[in-house]
This record gives sequence, C-alpha cells and structure tokens, in this order.
Amino acid sequence: MEVVRYGNRKLYAYNTKRYISLADLAQAVSSGEKVKVTSHLDGSDITEEMIVAAFYQDRGFRNELYNTIMATKVTPK
Repeated sequence: MEVVRYGNRKLYAYNTKRYISLADLAQAVSSGEKVKVTSHLDGSDITEEMIVAAFYQDRGFRNELYNTIMATKVTPK
C-alpha cells in the first residue's frame, strides 16, 4: 500500500484511491500488507513514524506494534 501524508495530516492510499485513517493503516500493517508512507511536502519516507502513530493511537495495539516491527524488520533511519 502506498500512502501519502498531506500537510493537513490526512493520509491518502493510492491503491484504494481514498483517504484512510490511522486505524486503517494499523489494520493494513497487522494483516501483513507492505506499507510505505511518504510526506507530500518533501517526499521523505515517514513509514516508521506513521506506523508507530497508528498503533499508539489505540493502546490495545502496543504489543502488536512490537511484534509487527520485529516481524517486518523496520529499521531506524
């Protein structure tokens, strides 16, 4: 899933051609979908930042966040 984060903090998924929420992003990552999030402002890769935000929005996902990061081997920039 390719997602762009706009300046107004909206997330747009190109594969579905619609705006998505952080919960949608968390669900995609949890289901094993490969996700890449870029900033509309400068094109930088903000995937890790958005995944952390998505999982921490709902406290129930904290353990799942750790497992997802370890499984997908998300590495620091």
